[in-house]
Amino acid sequence: FALVGQTFSDGAVNGDFYLIRIDSNGDTLWTKSFGGEGEDEGNSIATTTDGGFLLAGTTTSFGAGGLDMYVVRTDLNGDTLWTKTYGGVEDDVCNDIAMSANGDFVIVGGSYNLTPGKSDFIIRKQSPTGADVWVKSDSRDGDNFLTDVIIEPSTQYVTVVGYLTDGP
Repeated sequence: FALVGQTFSDGAVNGDFYLIRIDSNGDTLWTKSFGGEGEDEGNSIATTTDGGFLLAGTTTSFGAGGLDMYVVRTDLNGDTLWTKTYGGVEDDVCNDIAMSANGDFVIVGGSYNLTPGKSDFIIRKQSPTGADVWVKSDSRDGDNFLTDVIIEPSTQYVTVVGYLTDGP
């Protein structure tokens, strides 16, 4: 089993991503933290085709400014293979990540960079190296956030769930 969250230990004054690997008895095998000087919060985890992990959440340590989507790709031992940030000068929030059969992954959340003064739904499909495959957004009245994503194994269709506030 593997868990992701946030830690304020090990010198992470503002919080870092925290990855814990446990065995079937719940005993800790190892822990890893990821982040920088700002606040970094792990919100979701997916396993990769080679047994590693994709961690997704938000960062103020890296990126274009404010909150940015932050993805960390690790090997099966939790060692960093690469990190990516996605976003603009306004806040971008990442709530969930899912892995497809071909190694692509999808991250979902909300972005304040597309429509002034409000958040839009955002879905990003990325290649196994983190490069853009496509980015989709949807603007509605109010603030909008996608909170969950699944990729159906047989069809590879992407299904997302989210919410909107202050609008129809």
